[in-house]
Amino acid sequence: MNDSKKIFLSYFEKSYNERDKSQSRNYAQEYIRNFLDNEPIPGIEFEYHFANEHIPTIALEEINALSQKFFKEGNRVIVVNAPKKEDVILPTKDELLDVLSLVQQKHISPYIDDMAGQKLMEELPESGSIVSEEQIEQIDVTEITLNNGVKVILKPTDFKNDEIVMTAWSEGGSSLYDLDDYQSAANADAVVNECGVAGYSPSDLQKLLAGKTANARPYIGTLGEGLNGSCTPKDMETMFQLTHLYFTKPNKSKDLFEAYIDKSKALYKNLLSNPTYYFYNESAKVMSQNHPRGGQFPTEEDWDKINFDRTFEIYNERFQNAADFTFVIVGNFSLDSIKPYLARYLGSLPASDRQESWRDLGIRPPGGVVKKDFRKGADPKSSVSIRFHGEYQYDRKTNHQISSLTDLMDILLIEKIREEKGGVYGISARPSTSKDPFENYMISINFPCKPENSDTLTNAVFEVIHSIKHDGVDTAPVNKVKETQTREMEVKIKENGYWVSALKYSYEHGYDPIEIVNYQEKIDSLTPEILQKTALKYLNEKSYVYLRLLPQE
Repeated sequence: MNDSKKIFLSYFEKSYNERDKSQSRNYAQEYIRNFLDNEPIPGIEFEYHFANEHIPTIALEEINALSQKFFKEGNRVIVVNAPKKEDVILPTKDELLDVLSLVQQKHISPYIDDMAGQKLMEELPESGSIVSEEQIEQIDVTEITLNNGVKVILKPTDFKNDEIVMTAWSEGGSSLYDLDDYQSAANADAVVNECGVAGYSPSDLQKLLAGKTANARPYIGTLGEGLNGSCTPKDMETMFQLTHLYFTKPNKSKDLFEAYIDKSKALYKNLLSNPTYYFYNESAKVMSQNHPRGGQFPTEEDWDKINFDRTFEIYNERFQNAADFTFVIVGNFSLDSIKPYLARYLGSLPASDRQESWRDLGIRPPGGVVKKDFRKGADPKSSVSIRFHGEYQYDRKTNHQISSLTDLMDILLIEKIREEKGGVYGISARPSTSKDPFENYMISINFPCKPENSDTLTNAVFEVIHSIKHDGVDTAPVNKVKETQTREMEVKIKENGYWVSALKYSYEHGYDPIEIVNYQEKIDSLTPEILQKTALKYLNEKSYVYLRLLPQE
Protein backbone atom coordinates (compact mmCIF):
# COMPACT_ATOMS: atom_id res chain seq x y z
CA MET A 1 0.00 0.00 0.00
CA ASN A 2 1.45 3.40 -0.98
CA ASP A 3 2.07 6.40 1.29
CA SER A 4 -1.07 8.31 0.29
CA LYS A 5 -3.30 5.39 1.22
CA LYS A 6 -1.51 4.93 4.55
CA ILE A 7 -1.93 8.61 5.43
CA PHE A 8 -5.61 8.59 4.46
CA LEU A 9 -6.32 5.44 6.45
CA SER A 10 -4.44 6.77 9.50
CA TYR A 11 -6.90 9.68 9.64
CA PHE A 12 -9.85 7.28 9.85
CA GLU A 13 -8.01 5.12 12.37
CA LYS A 14 -7.35 8.06 14.71
CA SER A 15 -11.03 9.15 14.61
CA TYR A 16 -12.18 5.56 15.07
CA ASN A 17 -9.97 5.04 18.11
CA GLU A 18 -11.43 8.18 19.74
CA ARG A 19 -15.05 7.28 18.89
CA ASP A 20 -16.11 6.92 22.54
CA LYS A 21 -14.49 10.25 23.51
CA SER A 22 -15.52 12.52 20.63
CA GLN A 23 -16.28 16.10 21.61
CA SER A 24 -19.77 17.51 21.19
CA ARG A 25 -18.62 20.16 18.72
CA ASN A 26 -17.53 17.44 16.27
CA TYR A 27 -21.03 15.97 16.27
CA ALA A 28 -22.53 19.45 15.94
CA GLN A 29 -20.42 20.19 12.85
CA GLU A 30 -21.52 16.91 11.26
CA TYR A 31 -25.19 17.72 11.88
CA ILE A 32 -24.70 21.20 10.41
CA ARG A 33 -23.13 19.80 7.22
CA ASN A 34 -25.90 17.21 7.00
CA PHE A 35 -28.56 19.92 7.21
CA LEU A 36 -26.89 22.52 4.99
CA ASP A 37 -25.06 20.33 2.45
CA ASN A 38 -27.03 17.09 2.70
CA GLU A 39 -23.81 15.29 3.70
CA PRO A 40 -24.49 11.74 4.96
CA ILE A 41 -23.58 10.95 8.58
CA PRO A 42 -23.31 7.16 8.86
CA GLY A 43 -20.90 7.45 11.82
CA ILE A 44 -17.19 6.81 12.25
CA GLU A 45 -17.55 3.04 12.70
CA PHE A 46 -19.11 2.66 9.25
CA GLU A 47 -16.65 5.15 7.68
CA TYR A 48 -13.63 3.40 9.23
CA HIS A 49 -14.61 -0.09 8.07
CA PHE A 50 -15.68 1.22 4.66
CA ALA A 51 -12.32 2.98 4.19
CA ASN A 52 -10.32 -0.08 5.24
CA GLU A 53 -12.28 -2.25 2.85
CA HIS A 54 -12.17 -0.03 -0.24
CA ILE A 55 -9.11 2.26 -0.10
CA PRO A 56 -6.57 -0.58 -0.56
CA THR A 57 -8.43 -1.68 -3.72
CA ILE A 58 -8.14 1.69 -5.50
CA ALA A 59 -5.81 1.32 -8.49
CA LEU A 60 -3.38 3.90 -9.88
CA GLU A 61 -5.13 3.72 -13.25
CA GLU A 62 -8.40 4.82 -11.61
CA ILE A 63 -6.75 7.90 -10.10
CA ASN A 64 -5.13 8.81 -13.43
CA ALA A 65 -8.49 8.45 -15.18
CA LEU A 66 -10.07 10.86 -12.68
CA SER A 67 -7.30 13.42 -13.23
CA GLN A 68 -7.98 13.35 -16.99
CA LYS A 69 -11.67 13.85 -16.28
CA PHE A 70 -11.35 16.72 -13.78
CA PHE A 71 -8.36 18.71 -15.10
CA LYS A 72 -9.46 19.97 -18.52
CA GLU A 73 -7.92 22.78 -20.53
CA GLY A 74 -11.24 24.44 -21.27
CA ASN A 75 -12.36 24.77 -17.66
CA ARG A 76 -9.69 26.45 -15.56
CA VAL A 77 -8.80 29.80 -14.05
CA ILE A 78 -5.30 31.19 -13.59
CA VAL A 79 -4.92 33.52 -10.60
CA VAL A 80 -1.86 35.72 -10.04
CA ASN A 81 -1.19 37.30 -6.64
CA ALA A 82 1.31 40.16 -6.42
CA PRO A 83 2.01 43.22 -4.27
CA LYS A 84 0.40 46.45 -5.40
CA LYS A 85 3.59 48.33 -6.28
CA GLU A 86 4.64 50.36 -9.29
CA ASP A 87 7.93 48.51 -9.75
CA VAL A 88 6.29 45.06 -9.83
CA ILE A 89 5.86 43.87 -13.44
CA LEU A 90 3.09 41.30 -13.82
CA PRO A 91 3.20 38.60 -16.50
CA THR A 92 0.81 38.98 -19.43
CA LYS A 93 -1.91 36.50 -20.33
CA ASP A 94 0.16 35.13 -23.22
CA GLU A 95 3.24 34.73 -21.00
CA LEU A 96 1.25 32.72 -18.47
CA LEU A 97 -0.21 30.50 -21.19
CA ASP A 98 3.29 29.95 -22.59
CA VAL A 99 4.49 28.74 -19.18
CA LEU A 100 1.61 26.26 -19.02
CA SER A 101 2.37 25.07 -22.53
CA LEU A 102 6.05 24.51 -21.71
CA VAL A 103 5.14 22.44 -18.65
CA GLN A 104 2.75 20.31 -20.65
CA GLN A 105 5.46 19.57 -23.22
CA LYS A 106 7.95 18.41 -20.58
CA HIS A 107 8.43 14.75 -19.83
CA ILE A 108 7.93 14.22 -16.10
CA SER A 109 9.14 10.89 -14.80
CA PRO A 110 6.74 8.85 -12.66
CA TYR A 111 7.16 9.07 -8.91
CA ILE A 112 9.58 6.50 -7.52
CA ASP A 113 9.37 5.54 -3.86
CA ASP A 114 13.06 5.49 -2.93
CA MET A 115 12.25 5.26 0.80
CA ALA A 116 10.82 1.75 0.68
CA GLY A 117 12.40 -0.54 3.27
CA GLN A 118 14.38 2.21 5.02
CA LYS A 119 14.23 2.79 8.77
CA LEU A 120 14.31 5.96 10.81
CA MET A 121 17.14 4.53 12.92
CA GLU A 122 19.22 1.76 11.37
CA GLU A 123 21.06 1.16 14.64
CA LEU A 124 19.38 1.70 17.99
CA PRO A 125 21.34 3.52 20.72
CA GLU A 126 22.58 1.58 23.70
CA SER A 127 20.00 1.80 26.45
CA GLY A 128 20.54 3.90 29.57
CA SER A 129 18.77 3.29 32.86
CA ILE A 130 16.35 4.75 35.38
CA VAL A 131 18.20 5.72 38.57
CA SER A 132 15.32 7.11 40.66
CA GLU A 133 11.53 7.12 40.66
CA GLU A 134 9.08 8.98 42.89
CA GLN A 135 5.28 9.00 42.94
CA ILE A 136 2.90 11.91 43.52
CA GLU A 137 -0.19 9.85 44.17
CA GLN A 138 -2.63 12.77 44.58
CA ILE A 139 -2.32 13.65 40.86
CA ASP A 140 -1.05 10.28 39.54
CA VAL A 141 2.31 11.73 38.46
CA THR A 142 5.64 9.91 38.43
CA GLU A 143 9.00 11.72 38.58
CA ILE A 144 11.87 9.81 36.97
CA THR A 145 15.59 10.60 36.77
CA LEU A 146 17.70 8.83 34.15
CA ASN A 147 21.36 7.84 34.34
CA ASN A 148 22.50 10.90 32.35
CA GLY A 149 20.58 13.38 34.50
CA VAL A 150 17.52 13.78 32.26
CA LYS A 151 14.36 14.33 34.34
CA VAL A 152 11.03 12.97 33.13
CA ILE A 153 7.57 13.81 34.52
CA LEU A 154 4.93 11.22 33.55
CA LYS A 155 1.15 11.32 33.87
CA PRO A 156 -0.80 8.42 32.32
CA THR A 157 -4.39 9.38 31.41
CA ASP A 158 -7.45 7.99 29.68
CA PHE A 159 -8.70 11.35 28.41
CA LYS A 160 -8.04 10.29 24.81
CA ASN A 161 -7.52 6.79 23.47
CA ASP A 162 -5.05 7.80 20.79
CA GLU A 163 -3.05 10.72 22.19
CA ILE A 164 0.28 11.21 23.93
CA VAL A 165 1.71 14.73 24.29
CA MET A 166 5.30 15.62 25.19
CA THR A 167 7.27 18.77 25.91
CA ALA A 168 10.87 19.31 27.06
CA TRP A 169 12.84 22.38 28.07
CA SER A 170 16.18 23.68 29.31
CA GLU A 171 17.35 27.15 30.31
CA GLY A 172 19.60 29.23 28.06
CA GLY A 173 18.20 29.99 24.62
CA SER A 174 19.36 32.72 22.27
CA SER A 175 19.93 35.09 25.22
CA LEU A 176 23.37 33.50 25.75
CA TYR A 177 24.66 34.79 22.42
CA ASP A 178 25.88 38.26 21.53
CA LEU A 179 24.10 40.49 19.04
CA ASP A 180 26.43 39.43 16.20
CA ASP A 181 25.15 35.86 16.61
CA TYR A 182 21.54 36.78 17.34
CA GLN A 183 20.04 35.99 13.92
CA SER A 184 21.94 32.70 13.69
CA ALA A 185 20.77 31.70 17.18
CA ALA A 186 17.17 32.85 16.70
CA ASN A 187 16.82 30.85 13.47
CA ALA A 188 18.86 27.75 14.33
CA ASP A 189 15.78 25.71 15.24
CA ALA A 190 13.93 26.69 12.06
CA VAL A 191 16.96 25.85 9.93
CA VAL A 192 17.28 22.38 11.47
CA ASN A 193 13.56 21.77 11.04
CA GLU A 194 13.97 22.69 7.37
CA CYS A 195 16.96 20.37 6.98
CA GLY A 196 15.66 17.26 8.79
CA VAL A 197 17.59 14.61 10.71
CA ALA A 198 19.68 11.46 10.22
CA GLY A 199 20.27 12.17 6.54
CA TYR A 200 16.54 12.46 5.81
CA SER A 201 15.08 15.71 4.49
CA PRO A 202 11.61 16.79 5.72
CA SER A 203 10.04 15.36 2.55
CA ASP A 204 11.94 12.10 3.11
CA LEU A 205 10.65 11.97 6.69
CA GLN A 206 7.11 12.51 5.48
CA LYS A 207 7.40 9.49 3.18
CA LEU A 208 9.22 7.40 5.77
CA LEU A 209 6.61 8.08 8.44
CA ALA A 210 3.57 7.70 6.17
CA GLY A 211 0.76 6.03 8.10
CA LYS A 212 2.33 6.88 11.47
CA THR A 213 1.13 9.61 13.81
CA ALA A 214 4.28 10.80 15.54
CA ASN A 215 6.25 14.03 15.52
CA ALA A 216 8.94 15.89 17.44
CA ARG A 217 10.06 19.45 16.79
CA PRO A 218 12.90 21.34 18.50
CA TYR A 219 12.73 25.03 19.38
CA ILE A 220 15.10 27.72 20.63
CA GLY A 221 13.49 30.65 22.42
CA THR A 222 14.95 33.74 24.02
CA LEU A 223 15.38 32.20 27.49
CA GLY A 224 15.49 28.49 26.73
CA GLU A 225 15.42 25.63 24.27
CA GLY A 226 13.37 22.49 24.10
CA LEU A 227 11.28 20.16 22.05
CA ASN A 228 7.57 19.46 21.55
CA GLY A 229 6.10 16.20 20.31
CA SER A 230 3.02 14.02 20.13
CA CYS A 231 2.04 10.55 18.98
CA THR A 232 -0.47 7.75 19.21
CA PRO A 233 0.31 4.90 21.64
CA LYS A 234 1.31 2.54 18.83
CA ASP A 235 3.77 5.11 17.40
CA MET A 236 5.35 6.09 20.72
CA GLU A 237 8.74 4.61 19.83
CA THR A 238 8.84 6.69 16.63
CA MET A 239 8.33 9.90 18.63
CA PHE A 240 11.22 8.98 20.93
CA GLN A 241 13.44 8.08 17.97
CA LEU A 242 12.78 11.49 16.39
CA THR A 243 13.55 13.14 19.73
CA HIS A 244 16.86 11.29 20.01
CA LEU A 245 17.82 12.20 16.42
CA TYR A 246 17.05 15.91 16.85
CA PHE A 247 19.46 15.91 19.80
CA THR A 248 22.19 13.89 18.10
CA LYS A 249 21.90 13.91 14.27
CA PRO A 250 20.52 17.15 12.82
CA ASN A 251 21.14 17.44 9.08
CA LYS A 252 23.51 20.12 7.84
CA SER A 253 22.45 20.91 4.28
CA LYS A 254 23.73 24.01 2.49
CA ASP A 255 21.04 23.75 -0.19
CA LEU A 256 18.15 23.48 2.27
CA PHE A 257 19.67 26.26 4.40
CA GLU A 258 19.80 28.62 1.41
CA ALA A 259 16.27 27.61 0.39
CA TYR A 260 15.08 28.55 3.90
CA ILE A 261 16.78 31.96 3.71
CA ASP A 262 15.37 32.68 0.24
CA LYS A 263 11.88 31.58 1.27
CA SER A 264 11.99 33.70 4.43
CA LYS A 265 13.19 36.77 2.56
CA ALA A 266 10.34 36.43 0.08
CA LEU A 267 7.81 35.95 2.88
CA TYR A 268 8.91 38.99 4.87
CA LYS A 269 9.70 41.26 1.91
CA ASN A 270 6.24 42.78 1.62
CA LEU A 271 4.89 41.83 5.04
CA LEU A 272 5.05 45.33 6.46
CA SER A 273 2.90 46.67 3.63
CA ASN A 274 0.02 44.96 5.47
CA PRO A 275 -1.35 47.42 8.10
CA THR A 276 -1.91 44.66 10.68
CA TYR A 277 1.69 43.40 10.53
CA TYR A 278 3.02 46.97 10.35
CA PHE A 279 1.12 47.86 13.55
CA TYR A 280 2.43 44.73 15.31
CA ASN A 281 5.99 45.57 14.30
CA GLU A 282 5.81 49.19 15.42
CA SER A 283 4.17 48.11 18.68
CA ALA A 284 7.08 45.74 19.36
CA LYS A 285 9.51 48.62 18.85
CA VAL A 286 7.63 50.81 21.32
CA MET A 287 7.26 48.11 23.98
CA SER A 288 10.98 47.21 23.83
CA GLN A 289 12.17 50.81 23.45
CA ASN A 290 13.65 49.89 20.05
CA HIS A 291 15.78 47.10 21.47
CA PRO A 292 17.38 45.22 18.55
CA ARG A 293 16.08 41.96 20.02
CA GLY A 294 12.67 43.27 21.00
CA GLY A 295 10.57 41.04 18.75
CA GLN A 296 10.40 43.04 15.54
CA PHE A 297 10.16 41.30 12.18
CA PRO A 298 13.57 40.59 10.61
CA THR A 299 14.68 42.78 7.70
CA GLU A 300 16.37 41.56 4.55
CA GLU A 301 19.71 42.57 6.07
CA ASP A 302 18.89 40.47 9.14
CA TRP A 303 18.45 37.34 6.99
CA ASP A 304 21.89 37.97 5.48
CA LYS A 305 23.41 37.91 8.99
CA ILE A 306 22.52 34.23 9.47
CA ASN A 307 25.76 32.28 9.15
CA PHE A 308 25.49 28.70 7.89
CA ASP A 309 28.21 27.12 10.05
CA ARG A 310 27.49 29.24 13.12
CA THR A 311 23.79 28.32 13.01
CA PHE A 312 24.56 24.62 13.40
CA GLU A 313 27.24 25.27 16.02
CA ILE A 314 24.70 27.12 18.14
CA TYR A 315 22.05 24.44 17.65
CA ASN A 316 24.45 21.71 18.73
CA GLU A 317 25.54 23.77 21.74
CA ARG A 318 21.91 24.12 22.85
CA PHE A 319 21.21 20.38 22.62
CA GLN A 320 24.57 18.81 23.48
CA ASN A 321 23.81 18.48 27.21
CA ALA A 322 20.62 16.58 27.97
CA ALA A 323 21.33 16.63 31.71
CA ASP A 324 19.66 20.01 32.17
CA PHE A 325 16.52 19.01 30.22
CA THR A 326 13.19 18.12 31.80
CA PHE A 327 10.56 16.17 29.84
CA VAL A 328 6.83 16.13 30.59
CA ILE A 329 4.79 13.36 28.95
CA VAL A 330 1.03 13.00 29.36
CA GLY A 331 -1.41 10.65 27.64
CA ASN A 332 -2.58 7.10 27.06
CA PHE A 333 0.41 5.01 28.10
CA SER A 334 1.33 2.77 31.00
CA LEU A 335 4.50 3.20 33.02
CA ASP A 336 5.64 -0.28 32.02
CA SER A 337 5.20 0.48 28.31
CA ILE A 338 7.03 3.83 28.32
CA LYS A 339 9.99 3.12 30.63
CA PRO A 340 12.01 1.09 28.08
CA TYR A 341 11.75 3.95 25.58
CA LEU A 342 12.82 6.50 28.20
CA ALA A 343 15.89 4.44 29.07
CA ARG A 344 16.88 3.72 25.46
CA TYR A 345 16.19 7.00 23.71
CA LEU A 346 16.48 9.63 26.46
CA GLY A 347 18.91 7.85 28.78
CA SER A 348 21.39 7.50 25.90
CA LEU A 349 21.48 11.23 25.08
CA PRO A 350 24.83 13.04 25.56
CA ALA A 351 25.22 14.82 28.89
CA SER A 352 27.75 16.81 30.90
CA ASP A 353 28.07 18.62 34.21
CA ARG A 354 27.65 22.05 32.62
CA GLN A 355 24.98 24.19 34.31
CA GLU A 356 23.40 27.04 32.36
CA SER A 357 20.79 29.69 32.83
CA TRP A 358 19.36 32.43 30.63
CA ARG A 359 20.85 35.93 30.43
CA ASP A 360 18.82 39.09 31.04
CA LEU A 361 19.14 41.17 27.86
CA GLY A 362 17.69 44.28 29.51
CA ILE A 363 14.58 44.48 27.30
CA ARG A 364 12.09 46.68 29.17
CA PRO A 365 8.91 48.61 28.28
CA PRO A 366 8.94 52.41 28.46
CA GLY A 367 8.06 54.14 31.72
CA GLY A 368 5.22 56.57 32.31
CA VAL A 369 2.45 57.22 29.82
CA VAL A 370 3.34 56.78 26.14
CA LYS A 371 0.90 57.62 23.32
CA LYS A 372 1.70 57.00 19.65
CA ASP A 373 -0.24 56.98 16.40
CA PHE A 374 0.82 55.07 13.29
CA ARG A 375 -0.52 55.41 9.77
CA LYS A 376 -0.71 52.60 7.23
CA GLY A 377 -3.13 51.48 4.56
CA ALA A 378 -5.98 53.16 2.72
CA ASP A 379 -8.99 51.35 4.22
CA PRO A 380 -11.02 53.38 6.75
CA LYS A 381 -10.09 51.13 9.68
CA SER A 382 -8.32 51.71 12.96
CA SER A 383 -6.84 49.48 15.64
CA VAL A 384 -6.40 50.62 19.24
CA SER A 385 -4.20 48.94 21.85
CA ILE A 386 -4.02 50.11 25.47
CA ARG A 387 -1.39 48.34 27.60
CA PHE A 388 -1.06 48.76 31.36
CA HIS A 389 2.21 47.33 32.62
CA GLY A 390 4.66 47.29 35.50
CA GLU A 391 6.84 45.23 37.79
CA TYR A 392 5.28 43.22 40.62
CA GLN A 393 5.86 40.24 42.89
CA TYR A 394 5.14 37.20 40.76
CA ASP A 395 2.97 34.49 42.33
CA ARG A 396 0.09 32.20 41.34
CA LYS A 397 -2.54 33.91 43.47
CA THR A 398 -1.80 37.37 42.08
CA ASN A 399 -1.66 36.01 38.53
CA HIS A 400 -5.11 34.49 38.92
CA GLN A 401 -6.50 37.76 40.27
CA ILE A 402 -5.06 39.69 37.30
CA SER A 403 -6.46 37.10 34.89
CA SER A 404 -9.86 37.27 36.62
CA LEU A 405 -9.82 41.05 36.38
CA THR A 406 -9.42 40.82 32.60
CA ASP A 407 -12.29 38.28 32.49
CA LEU A 408 -14.44 40.83 34.31
CA MET A 409 -13.27 43.62 32.02
CA ASP A 410 -14.23 41.52 28.98
CA ILE A 411 -17.82 41.34 30.25
CA LEU A 412 -18.08 45.03 31.13
CA LEU A 413 -16.29 46.28 28.00
CA ILE A 414 -18.52 44.23 25.71
CA GLU A 415 -21.60 45.64 27.45
CA LYS A 416 -20.34 49.22 27.30
CA ILE A 417 -18.38 49.41 24.05
CA ARG A 418 -20.02 46.92 21.74
CA GLU A 419 -23.62 46.82 22.93
CA GLU A 420 -24.18 50.37 24.20
CA LYS A 421 -21.85 52.31 21.91
CA GLY A 422 -22.15 49.92 18.97
CA GLY A 423 -18.77 51.09 17.73
CA VAL A 424 -16.82 47.84 17.53
CA TYR A 425 -17.39 44.25 16.45
CA GLY A 426 -15.20 42.93 19.23
CA ILE A 427 -13.14 44.12 22.18
CA SER A 428 -10.97 42.10 24.54
CA ALA A 429 -8.81 42.46 27.63
CA ARG A 430 -5.89 40.04 27.93
CA PRO A 431 -3.41 39.39 30.79
CA SER A 432 0.28 38.62 30.47
CA THR A 433 2.46 37.76 33.46
CA SER A 434 6.11 36.78 33.42
CA LYS A 435 8.64 35.76 36.04
CA ASP A 436 11.73 35.78 33.80
CA PRO A 437 13.90 37.65 33.00
CA PHE A 438 12.16 40.06 35.39
CA GLU A 439 8.84 39.89 37.22
CA ASN A 440 6.34 41.92 35.24
CA TYR A 441 2.70 42.02 34.18
CA MET A 442 0.73 43.56 31.32
CA ILE A 443 -3.01 44.04 30.79
CA SER A 444 -3.84 44.74 27.15
CA ILE A 445 -7.13 46.09 25.80
CA ASN A 446 -7.51 45.84 22.03
CA PHE A 447 -10.28 46.75 19.64
CA PRO A 448 -10.80 47.69 15.97
CA CYS A 449 -13.05 50.59 15.00
CA LYS A 450 -13.69 53.35 12.51
CA PRO A 451 -10.98 56.05 12.71
CA GLU A 452 -13.49 58.77 13.62
CA ASN A 453 -14.73 56.71 16.59
CA SER A 454 -11.37 55.85 18.15
CA ASP A 455 -11.23 58.76 20.60
CA THR A 456 -14.82 58.30 21.80
CA LEU A 457 -14.38 54.56 22.30
CA THR A 458 -11.05 55.01 24.06
CA ASN A 459 -12.72 57.40 26.49
CA ALA A 460 -15.44 54.80 27.05
CA VAL A 461 -12.81 52.19 27.88
CA PHE A 462 -11.30 54.45 30.52
CA GLU A 463 -14.79 55.11 31.91
CA VAL A 464 -15.18 51.36 32.49
CA ILE A 465 -11.76 51.21 34.13
CA HIS A 466 -12.55 54.21 36.33
CA SER A 467 -15.85 52.64 37.35
CA ILE A 468 -14.20 49.36 38.41
CA LYS A 469 -11.52 51.18 40.40
CA HIS A 470 -13.61 53.85 42.12
CA ASP A 471 -17.26 52.74 42.07
CA GLY A 472 -16.68 49.07 42.81
CA VAL A 473 -17.93 45.94 41.10
CA ASP A 474 -21.39 44.34 41.21
CA THR A 475 -21.74 40.76 42.40
CA ALA A 476 -23.49 39.52 39.23
CA PRO A 477 -20.57 39.91 36.75
CA VAL A 478 -18.12 38.51 39.33
CA ASN A 479 -20.31 35.43 39.74
CA LYS A 480 -20.40 35.11 35.95
CA VAL A 481 -16.58 35.16 35.90
CA LYS A 482 -16.43 32.45 38.57
CA GLU A 483 -19.02 30.27 36.82
CA THR A 484 -17.19 30.56 33.49
CA GLN A 485 -13.82 29.75 35.05
CA THR A 486 -15.27 26.70 36.80
CA ARG A 487 -16.80 25.36 33.58
CA GLU A 488 -13.60 25.97 31.64
CA MET A 489 -11.46 24.21 34.25
CA GLU A 490 -13.84 21.22 34.37
CA VAL A 491 -13.05 20.76 30.67
CA LYS A 492 -9.33 21.61 30.81
CA ILE A 493 -8.55 19.28 33.71
CA LYS A 494 -9.51 16.38 31.40
CA GLU A 495 -7.24 17.43 28.53
CA ASN A 496 -3.72 16.10 27.97
CA GLY A 497 -2.52 19.42 26.53
CA TYR A 498 -3.58 21.31 29.66
CA TRP A 499 -1.76 18.89 31.96
CA VAL A 500 1.42 19.14 29.90
CA SER A 501 1.32 22.95 30.15
CA ALA A 502 0.38 22.98 33.85
CA LEU A 503 3.07 20.47 34.84
CA LYS A 504 5.71 22.32 32.82
CA TYR A 505 4.68 25.58 34.50
CA SER A 506 4.88 24.01 37.98
CA TYR A 507 8.29 22.39 37.54
CA GLU A 508 9.76 25.32 35.64
CA HIS A 509 8.81 27.79 38.38
CA GLY A 510 9.31 25.51 41.39
CA TYR A 511 5.63 25.26 42.39
CA ASP A 512 3.96 22.25 43.99
CA PRO A 513 2.23 20.39 41.11
CA ILE A 514 -0.55 19.26 43.47
CA GLU A 515 -1.86 22.84 43.25
CA ILE A 516 -2.97 22.08 39.68
CA VAL A 517 -6.10 20.31 40.94
CA ASN A 518 -6.84 22.92 43.63
CA TYR A 519 -8.11 25.45 41.11
CA GLN A 520 -11.59 25.70 42.67
CA GLU A 521 -10.20 27.22 45.87
CA LYS A 522 -8.79 30.17 43.92
CA ILE A 523 -12.01 30.63 41.96
CA ASP A 524 -14.22 30.52 45.07
CA SER A 525 -12.02 33.09 46.82
CA LEU A 526 -12.78 35.81 44.24
CA THR A 527 -14.91 38.70 45.49
CA PRO A 528 -15.90 42.10 44.07
CA GLU A 529 -13.62 43.73 46.65
CA ILE A 530 -10.58 41.67 45.58
CA LEU A 531 -11.09 42.53 41.90
CA GLN A 532 -11.53 46.22 42.74
CA LYS A 533 -8.26 46.20 44.70
CA THR A 534 -6.55 44.36 41.82
CA ALA A 535 -7.79 47.05 39.41
CA LEU A 536 -6.59 49.86 41.67
CA LYS A 537 -3.14 48.31 41.86
CA TYR A 538 -2.55 47.05 38.33
CA LEU A 539 -4.61 49.37 36.09
CA ASN A 540 -2.16 52.16 36.85
CA GLU A 541 -3.10 55.19 34.76
CA LYS A 542 0.40 56.58 35.27
CA SER A 543 2.03 53.61 33.55
CA TYR A 544 0.48 52.56 30.27
CA VAL A 545 1.07 52.62 26.52
CA TYR A 546 -1.59 53.83 24.07
CA LEU A 547 -1.05 52.77 20.45
CA ARG A 548 -3.35 53.54 17.56
CA LEU A 549 -3.27 52.57 13.89
CA LEU A 550 -4.92 55.01 11.47
CA PRO A 551 -5.21 54.94 7.68
CA GLN A 552 -2.76 57.02 5.70
CA GLU A 553 -3.86 60.56 5.04
